[in-house]
Amino acid sequence: MNEDNKKHIIAIIKAVLGEEVAIDETLMGYIFEHEVQHIKNRTNLKEAPKELLYIAEESTAGEIIRHSKSAFINDDEVRVAKSIKQGDVSFEFTGETKGEMLDSAIGWLSRDRSEEIICYRTIKW
Repeated sequence: MNEDNKKHIIAIIKAVLGEEVAIDETLMGYIFEHEVQHIKNRTNLKEAPKELLYIAEESTAGEIIRHSKSAFINDDEVRVAKSIKQGDVSFEFTGETKGEMLDSAIGWLSRDRSEEIICYRTIKW
């Protein structure tokens, strides 16, 4: 894992959480290498294609958030207002808890990318 990968992973986590948080770099490196190995296994290549490294970065960010979810949320029962209306202006929110929003983000970051990875697959003889 290089510095660009670290920056991308940290930026993804910050975008999801809305703030910077302390991240264990050893854990981040381990998860990233696991995700890269998964890509190499699926493509039958000795090196993961650079075009697919964003998948490993997103999956790593999702796993870090999943493993540390309880540290990121203080009160899972606090709900966001469903709608606010003042005069002729109104705003409508999801009404989800912060935990549910994190679960949604984790699901998106960890989604199945088999179709993207398979495009780079080589045949093993």
